Amino acid sequence: GLVGSEMCIRDSIRRLVSEANENDANWHWSLKALSKTKASIFWSYLEYGDQKPCFTIELVEDDDGCLIYAKDEHGDTLNFEIVECVGLPRLNTPIEEAIKMMAYSIINTAHHCY
Repeated sequence: GLVGSEMCIRDSIRRLVSEANENDANWHWSLKALSKTKASIFWSYLEYGDQKPCFTIELVEDDDGCLIYAKDEHGDTLNFEIVECVGLPRLNTPIEEAIKMMAYSIINTAHHCY
């Protein structure tokens, strides 16, 4: 399962968020929450009043395997990847790589859409 790699998942999300922050001269990026299956990534451009909408990276596991999603601040899917496919293991993407892909989807979306 993915739980064994939990620490490196957390580290790699932290690293990607701080990288995004270093590369963004105008707006602040930070990790607002991090659980076993979900990371909430805050981008200060989206902040208004006491609203702090977040992008999210989410792991969804079911009997067929595990998917990872990148979602925008409205909860709409920006990108997803198969991390573990029980029936077709050749479709698997290593979790570290999948997380990178999701983080980059979020960062690119932020920089292109706003």
